[in-house]
Amino acid sequence: MKAMNASLSLLLPGLLAMALAAGCSPAPTAPADVQGSPLGFLKIDDQHVQLRNGNAAARIAADGALSIDGLAVALTAPQQALSKSYYTHATAIGLEGAAMGKAGAQLAGKAVSGAIEAAFKGGDPDQVGKDVDAQTAELEKKAQAMCMHVAELHTAQQALAASLPAFKPFARLDATTSLDCQK
Repeated sequence: MKAMNASLSLLLPGLLAMALAAGCSPAPTAPADVQGSPLGFLKIDDQHVQLRNGNAAARIAADGALSIDGLAVALTAPQQALSKSYYTHATAIGLEGAAMGKAGAQLAGKAVSGAIEAAFKGGDPDQVGKDVDAQTAELEKKAQAMCMHVAELHTAQQALAASLPAFKPFARLDATTSLDCQK
């Protein structure tokens, strides 16, 4: 028990800081930016997915309508379907990322409270570990679902870029990002 208390005393400050930081962050009301990630060229809001390449910008609406630098792009029905698929998978990634962040913060909070209970109230540290492991497994499932959307986003991007040359400069998600996500 003494070794457990020592390891908890080392773990507790980090978990507490993580929980406090997560708890102080505003909850997203809509899909958010994916800045700081391999998808950092995307910005997602309630109505559009915006892609950047330098100063150029493309916007995709929920119905698949595409504009580049503020000008509407005429799309064939198959191109619009690909654009809509791109929008669908990009927004799913944003929503799933936000949900994973929230779940991670909740996990940290439960880990902190469990560690405190185990250390100071005689709780079962093994049960805390089992609970954390179970919740971590759920986060891993969510991550796999998000990776599926990354792969589908790449597929839609490649097909749209192949059928619409004006979209090629915005096709910045590479195959390795999709593959790395699934490792």
